[in-house]
Amino acid sequence: MIGLSAAGNLIAGALRIPVPGPVLAGVALVCWLARRPQDVAFFGSADRLIALMPLLFVPLVVGAAASLSVLGGALTPFVLTLTASTLAALVATVAVARMTTWLCSRSR
Repeated sequence: MIGLSAAGNLIAGALRIPVPGPVLAGVALVCWLARRPQDVAFFGSADRLIALMPLLFVPLVVGAAASLSVLGGALTPFVLTLTASTLAALVATVAVARMTTWLCSRSR
């Protein structure tokens, strides 16, 4: 995680992009986890991954805190976007849960 964060900082600095390095590190971690071969042992470790999830957000929060001056100028759009995306994620979660429940009850 620290290595990814350092690499993200190096890339953000070298490319001079307005994205904090830890955010790039979080994106790289998600991409790496998505490309891993999915096997039974991987799914068996879901509880461990959920237990470690707070660690995944630490670099993202640190990066956002480091860019607070940039975020401060656009606080209203930032809060509105954050609220809208959270609501969209909740609606999508409910839709997937209902569909999964319906499919499971149908297969019995």
